[in-house]
Amino acid sequence: MNEAPSALGERAVLPSIPPQAVSEQRARQLNRVCLVLALLWVALVGFTLAPAPDDFQTYWRGAASVVQHGDPYFLIQGRQQPNMYIYPPLFAYLLAPLGWLPLRTGQLIWFGLNVLMLAALIAFCIRASRSVLARRYWGVLALLVVVAPPVRLTLQLGQVSILMALIMLGSFELAKRRPWLAGMLLALSALIKVFPAVLGGYFLLRRRAALWRGVVAGLAIVGISLLLHGPAPYSNYLTKVVFGRDYPYFGEHNVSLFGFWGRMFMPNEYGIALANAPLLARALVLGCALAALAVCAWASRGPDTEPAEQLRAGTWLCAMMLLSPSNGTYTFVVLLLPLLAALRVYEQTSQRRVLLWLAAGVVLLCWPPAWTDWQPWLYNHLHTGAGLFLLTPSFYGVFLTLGLFAWLARTRIPATPPSAAAH
Repeated sequence: MNEAPSALGERAVLPSIPPQAVSEQRARQLNRVCLVLALLWVALVGFTLAPAPDDFQTYWRGAASVVQHGDPYFLIQGRQQPNMYIYPPLFAYLLAPLGWLPLRTGQLIWFGLNVLMLAALIAFCIRASRSVLARRYWGVLALLVVVAPPVRLTLQLGQVSILMALIMLGSFELAKRRPWLAGMLLALSALIKVFPAVLGGYFLLRRRAALWRGVVAGLAIVGISLLLHGPAPYSNYLTKVVFGRDYPYFGEHNVSLFGFWGRMFMPNEYGIALANAPLLARALVLGCALAALAVCAWASRGPDTEPAEQLRAGTWLCAMMLLSPSNGTYTFVVLLLPLLAALRVYEQTSQRRVLLWLAAGVVLLCWPPAWTDWQPWLYNHLHTGAGLFLLTPSFYGVFLTLGLFAWLARTRIPATPPSAAAH
């Protein structure tokens, strides 16, 4: 106990502060400091937004084309190339209000919406994961999330990844309690970006009623859009985008199976391939895709606990990224919840190998694209032949986290001791 001399010459006894209270106070102060730093970082990104590079202008063109012509793929007279909008029609319909505004105004509004959705995503993942460390150091987590390259790129480029993360994670979390709403979110994600339809495998193998309800919801959404805009936008999507547009699939930004093996064994403008063997590239893509789906099927069996389901969902999300023809690192935002679920497993088991594999996966996932641009020698060697294997470390991060999530999803985790939960 602390003692101090009193006015009468006696020693007065002062109450001591429990160590836990001191620790909680320091955590609160640290969270406040980190929150301020996170907000300053977001403001810096906002003030440095530029017309190029900016992916939002692609969405805006589609929305503006819907407003003016009723078709997000409208081909302007005299132009040889179709509208730059490359997604299915639904997202352009949803963004139509921004199509009435100038591009710069729409860009700033979309940035603000992305920031709000990011805050909602972080809060949702902290609460859903029930991670003690994430709850205690929420400010630190928020700072780490906003400065991570996938999130920074999403905010800087005006990508749709944060919205997609909320939709897809919401469908997983609501699958048991609100199957109709979960199915609607699943359908919405597939109609915005197509390849989230792969996640239907999770609902099928876990026997979730949300799957067939999602099919019904998807048909209803398509039916309403056909009544409002007719079939032309969907037919134009197939002819002008799916079958009539060149896309930089082999660029360094693409960390999917097709992008990785295509860079290796197909002639392209983004590197010198190891060999000209397109059949081998396709065979490797198919083999790795089947292996990823097999791991997902294996992970889909096991305990029906909350962290296991979140880890199982993370396994399917990693597979979805690998199977998609094009997947940028900004989509890694969706892995925040399963990563925190893996952290919760570490908290419950104290297994150092879980923490080590988790840390390795996060480091690789956060490896920025175009990281070789600063050094000509490094750029030349890693864009040539066998050097291509080292060009995209984040690609290996997807594989590593897929295996980690699957392993932990099949592991029976003991219940959290009350003493551990209190700390």
